[in-house]
Amino acid sequence: MLVYAHRKPGYNHIMHTTSELREIGARDRRLIAFGLFVPIGLLLLALAFFRRPESQAAAGLALAIAIGYLVATFFPCNRGSPAFCYAR
Repeated sequence: MLVYAHRKPGYNHIMHTTSELREIGARDRRLIAFGLFVPIGLLLLALAFFRRPESQAAAGLALAIAIGYLVATFFPCNRGSPAFCYAR
């Protein structure tokens, strides 16, 4: 993710979300989708299903994050649509 963030002009890890790396019109959006979001989503999905019985809460969190990454692969956010508005 650090490599892709440096390739996007004006991207700041504190003020921007990971989804903004894949926003509509982004330079590396397909590379980020299939080279970053899909592998992370599949890894977390596997972690959620191949867990120890006593770690059910962690598996639920892993599943929720996996779904988020996999959905973001196919549905990028609009340009300029952050989750929070910061005074700039």
